[in-house]
Amino acid sequence: MKRVMTIEDIAKMLGVHPSTVRRWLGERRKGRGFFPLPFTPPHSKCLWDERAIMQYIESQSTSPVMSTPTTSAKQQRRMTQDYQRRQEAAKAALNRHRKPK
Repeated sequence: MKRVMTIEDIAKMLGVHPSTVRRWLGERRKGRGFFPLPFTPPHSKCLWDERAIMQYIESQSTSPVMSTPTTSAKQQRRMTQDYQRRQEAAKAALNRHRKPK
């Protein structure tokens, strides 16, 4: 019988949060990553073969943890400005639909 791992087991082993493992899986499903795909038995959650995870770790030349691209200061400012604009638009939409007192 092969040993299986849950997302929590993998996260604990790699020292990351389970959401990081989910992000890696999402990248793989988009064709941009190399994280092993899980299998899902009927009436169960996603599981990974321990050997596939170990092979993935060994294949990483620097570290088993993928690095995320660095966001430049300009990109961060733009994201903040976009967020603020969306917040203002949402407030304006709420005010338009409020009943006058």
